Amino acid sequence: MLHLPASRDAIDPRYAVAAGVASEPVGEELLLVHLGRGGAFQLNRTARTIWQLAGDGFSAAQIAERLSAAHGVSLPEMQRDSAQLLVELVRHALLEPRAGPAA
Repeated sequence: MLHLPASRDAIDPRYAVAAGVASEPVGEELLLVHLGRGGAFQLNRTARTIWQLAGDGFSAAQIAERLSAAHGVSLPEMQRDSAQLLVELVRHALLEPRAGPAA
């Protein structure tokens, strides 16, 4: 049986802001509101940066690399933490996985 390698997007996903999601800065934090579902979410400064980079088309790996360097956190720790947030944002229909070119 022939096994093809997984696509880069499956290994290093990218995201887009879901339709019906509004955001409003609140100091250093960010308030997200899903207008269709009615849920509201408050992101701290680091989560806000992850949200912004994801919405700008950066991949999960690119986000972790940037924040690891900027915050002096180990890359494995930042990969874990940012992946957990991205999964939660997708689970709450605030972000959607998408295929696309690098940012």
